[in-house]
Amino acid sequence: MTIVTRTATAVLGLCAVASLAACGSDDATTATPSTVTVTASPPSTTTSVDARETDVADTAQSGSGSDGGSGGDVATPAPTSDRAPLRRCGTTNPAPAELDRAIASVPTDGPGYRWVTGAANFDSCNDISYMELDTQGATVSSPQQLLIFNRDMRFIGTGIKCNVGYQEVIGASRDRITVQYRYLTGDEPLAAPQGSTQVTFRWNGSRVVMDGSLPRAVTNGKC
Repeated sequence: MTIVTRTATAVLGLCAVASLAACGSDDATTATPSTVTVTASPPSTTTSVDARETDVADTAQSGSGSDGGSGGDVATPAPTSDRAPLRRCGTTNPAPAELDRAIASVPTDGPGYRWVTGAANFDSCNDISYMELDTQGATVSSPQQLLIFNRDMRFIGTGIKCNVGYQEVIGASRDRITVQYRYLTGDEPLAAPQGSTQVTFRWNGSRVVMDGSLPRAVTNGKC
């Protein structure tokens, strides 16, 4: 009986050891997935951050708005300035009412005469611009006049005070107009005067001045 009891005890002991071993084996198997889950989590987070950083870099390089720009300037507000906007200028004509007023202000040499407009160089970039007036149906010796306008296309006066013939603009720039006046010196034909002189009408910053002088033969003493 004693031998049998010891044998049974030994068998029970072995079973207990086997059971513990089996439990230990189950715990190890269960812990392994937990370790894998923790290890896999950081790569997922790193990938997400890298993607966001790439998007920001691409946006900075491509710029913002219709004209693009550099990355550092994307979020920079446009500078402000107290300066007045640059004046836009170019070829433009006086308002019809202003042109009519200018023509009407110049008397003709008699009731049978009427002005017609001639050559002009209207440009609001210029300090002064001009328009020539000719006598309707006239010849080369018929009265003419020169209208002068400022850069706002406002009429500011005539070249000289009286109407004379043989007037021709031969040059113009931003602030001056050069005019040639011919005149008779003797018995030459009216269509071929031999005398000639030039004057320049110049803007001096506040008004138009005439550089040069006209002989009496040009004005006939009228101005």
